[in-house]
Amino acid sequence: MNLGAIFQARVDDQGDVPALTFCVWGHPEPAGSKQAFPRKGAPGRFVVVDDNPKSRSWKALVGKVAAHVAGLTDYPIIDRAVGIRITFLRERPKYHSRADGSLKPDAPDYPDTKPDTTKLLRAVEDALTGVLWTDDAQVVEQHVWKEWSPQEGVEITVWPKPRLPVSRRTRPGVGLPTRRVSPGAPPK
Repeated sequence: MNLGAIFQARVDDQGDVPALTFCVWGHPEPAGSKQAFPRKGAPGRFVVVDDNPKSRSWKALVGKVAAHVAGLTDYPIIDRAVGIRITFLRERPKYHSRADGSLKPDAPDYPDTKPDTTKLLRAVEDALTGVLWTDDAQVVEQHVWKEWSPQEGVEITVWPKPRLPVSRRTRPGVGLPTRRVSPGAPPK
């Protein structure tokens, strides 16, 4: 497979490890629901599989392109908190356009149909685990959306989160105020 035909990459040199942006061209497949099956010969052990068989080849493509791009750019596997920005690019259906090629006025602005963004995201996170970061639990910031595009695929930007000074590692007093409310009493 000629990987040069299916990706573009850019490294933004900011911080100790730069952000890496690349595109993978192809039809994004969502990760399906997870199913667990008992492992034969290993009581109490289970095998967890994805119930969308098409996601396997999509994840393999994303992982292969990410590994290729990381190798070309000497991008390290990130060993701390990670931020990601992911744009899923969907091809507009032909019925959104008139015969002359112009967009119909009632064509939707965004691809707000299935597959849902979170399942698409999960497939990409799974594919990048072990390639750009060690564990998808490291992803602490996500910006994800779907857009119309002439070509289907995904644009991925990954960056390590900056290390925080000790004084900012916990943020006391942040969040919703808590009040005790007695049962049956309306909140004030």
